Amino acid sequence: MGCTHYPILDPKIKKLVGGNVKVVAQIDFLPDKLKNYLKRHPEINDKLSKTGKRSFLVTDYNPKFGEVAKRLFGKKLKFKVVRL
Repeated sequence: MGCTHYPILDPKIKKLVGGNVKVVAQIDFLPDKLKNYLKRHPEINDKLSKTGKRSFLVTDYNPKFGEVAKRLFGKKLKFKVVRL
């Protein structure tokens, strides 16, 4: 699964396809890959703003999404659920 909202659907998809099918989603490996890439390319850090404000808007929230975000940012984040 390769879309940002799939973690929300993950339990339903796993139930639908059954235990004989391994569901592989980006949430299982992408955070570590990105972290490794950024470690190998420190020059990217120089291009990032250090004074900007970050807002995290989501259309739905799943606790697993929050766990991954915490791994990426090193702290628990606050998300604002918005309707489109």
